[in-house]
Amino acid sequence: MCSAKVMVEIFGSCGYNKKEHEQEARNMYEYDSRVRLSEVDQYQRMTLNAVLNYFQDCSTFQSEDLGIGTTVLKEEKRAWLLSYWQVILNRKPELGEKITIGTFATEFKGLFGNRNFYMKLQNMIAYM
Repeated sequence: MCSAKVMVEIFGSCGYNKKEHEQEARNMYEYDSRVRLSEVDQYQRMTLNAVLNYFQDCSTFQSEDLGIGTTVLKEEKRAWLLSYWQVILNRKPELGEKITIGTFATEFKGLFGNRNFYMKLQNMIAYM
């Protein structure tokens, strides 16, 4: 699990708000994985495309677990649309490395919502 201390470190420079953090913690979703050969470049480091795929999969898994996955969205003729990515990588995960991918929604306004992602590596965090 991502502790409050880690969350403070991530968001401390972005205007951390304790009340917002507590709400975000209730909306968090995580899963564990391991970097595969098909996800790395010639230097055995994960590609940016693979990082984005993990983030996308994480939000999909959360939606499925909440009962509002792709089948439900299709039946209701609805979809999630992505407007942009902003990714900060301290270092790229390496082949075979154990990783934890997580996401949480931060706010919704009308038709729009914000979702944050993170990838916990060994002693590092990549987040979006």
